[in-house]
Amino acid sequence: MRGYDGLREIVRDTFLPETTVGKVHMGVFGSCIGRRVQASPGCYIENRVGTAGGGLEWLRVGGRSMDQFNVVRLYVHRWDAVGLDKALWPLANDIVLTCKGSVLHRLTWNGTGCGLEWTRASEDAVVASCQRVADALGGVC
Repeated sequence: MRGYDGLREIVRDTFLPETTVGKVHMGVFGSCIGRRVQASPGCYIENRVGTAGGGLEWLRVGGRSMDQFNVVRLYVHRWDAVGLDKALWPLANDIVLTCKGSVLHRLTWNGTGCGLEWTRASEDAVVASCQRVADALGGVC
């Protein structure tokens, strides 16, 4: 099991009290936009991201190495634009969009400050915002 249900299963399997609160330091959300994407440096999607009128001004293009010609690296810099409550904002995030249309979104919360309290509500909100990001990418590709 994954997510909140998996966390609750671990609590039960290790005989911890049911009131035990789980904290998450890193989460990974995967999706597929359903079509191939041109992903070379300077591609269409990179030109749409972060520009007024491009529709994705809440995203930014991330850095990539010279040998990463089959992925586009992005990150969300304005979580309010995808409806995520400020209390759930990650400290860092990284989106990899592959040329085959797969989206892998990595999110990191404060590891030294005990992470994000992972509840059913926080999981639903984070997953919904990541899905909005994937849907927006699919809408412009």
